[in-house]
Amino acid sequence: MRRQLLSLLLVLAAAGCRTTQPPATQERQATLAPSGFVGLRDFAFAMDLDYRGDRAGFVELSYPPDSVVLVPGETTARVNGRPVSMDRPMIRMGDGYALSGRDAAKLEGALGDARRSRPAPVVRTPVPAPSKRVDFPAAWVPRAAERRWGWIIVHHSDAFAGNAASIDRFHRSTKGWENGLGYDFVIGNGSQSGDGEIEVGPRWRDQLTGAHTKVEGDATNRWNETGIGICLVGNFMSERPTSRQMDALVRLVNALRERYEIPADRVLGHGKVDRTDCPGTWFPWAELRRRMR
Repeated sequence: MRRQLLSLLLVLAAAGCRTTQPPATQERQATLAPSGFVGLRDFAFAMDLDYRGDRAGFVELSYPPDSVVLVPGETTARVNGRPVSMDRPMIRMGDGYALSGRDAAKLEGALGDARRSRPAPVVRTPVPAPSKRVDFPAAWVPRAAERRWGWIIVHHSDAFAGNAASIDRFHRSTKGWENGLGYDFVIGNGSQSGDGEIEVGPRWRDQLTGAHTKVEGDATNRWNETGIGICLVGNFMSERPTSRQMDALVRLVNALRERYEIPADRVLGHGKVDRTDCPGTWFPWAELRRRMR
């Protein structure tokens, strides 16, 4: 899907046009700069890299062992430490940068060559895992009979401050939801609850249907029926989660995955299944994937 997205971006860049609304399965909307340039955040997403912008005067797109480093004003990029000549420097675009479609294709090719040249990973016989319930804290154990959960859906609150209680009030007063808080878990950012504090919602304790991922046209309501909703307080369209929030999220996701045998590819962002930016373009998916066990 991501390589197809990059191919589409390159075609559109060559044509000098802009993208339209993406399909529902795409995590974020592609953005093209004028005159056939590809946004670096879109390039990073398509190549499964994290975007780290403007630190010490350069841009790095990375997800170990891969790294692409670009310096403003220079026509040489470094892909995994090797120089790659570009036709022109990257240009400033909004709060980030963009590349010409031709240069994006060059970097894609260099990354592809590097990935294909790596030896296949050594397959080791797995060590039998301990009981799937061993690391599950008592505070997270539901008081009702447990459902058969199959997905984990990650959200942001789209607000810089909040906690489970404030979101509960909003869901009751504005949404009109009798059961209140639509998420199963809320992870604080230090504003109205502890930084990295995991709050357990009433829906989780009573194993009720969630109210966090209702997709129009989905009569089964499967994301709420079988998906565990985790909300991190914050607006990740303009900032990243705190390090303590990410530590808490990793701990929670790993525990839930072990207890309910949820595969890693079933840990999704809200925007992966619906037309939304949630949990924001600054949410560090590569870090979460790397830390999931």
